[in-house]
Amino acid sequence: MTDAGTGAPLAGVNVTASNASGSGWGVSTNASGVYTVTGLAVGTYYVRTSNSLGYIDELYNNLPCPGGSCTVTSGTGVSVTAGATTSGINFGLAGMGAGDFNGDLKGDVLWRHATRGEVWLWPMDGTAWPTSCGGTRRAG
Repeated sequence: MTDAGTGAPLAGVNVTASNASGSGWGVSTNASGVYTVTGLAVGTYYVRTSNSLGYIDELYNNLPCPGGSCTVTSGTGVSVTAGATTSGINFGLAGMGAGDFNGDLKGDVLWRHATRGEVWLWPMDGTAWPTSCGGTRRAG
């Protein structure tokens, strides 16, 4: 787990691996930004982050999930097989930008993917995510 802009490791980010029915197993990253989820049965899991460090959370593989407003099964499934370690499920989290981007005099969230250049905008309703908000993506 790293800061997408600087590459610095991020400690204290929660990582959850959930199956399609929503049961999840969570851990936190250590000082080196490393996490390990143990005790998973064979199957497909969807991995996501949650943090209070000022970064936009993501679903694996590089799908933004600001404020936790995402469907976990929209992410890329990760296969877990018996007796094997699944590695390479990494995240580079981007910091959030804020401002009034839609002219309603309320703060909105703007995010740019560090490597793909996609830009996402989530118009906010003051202090909450509007229930109709799914984000707007623009190619970079």
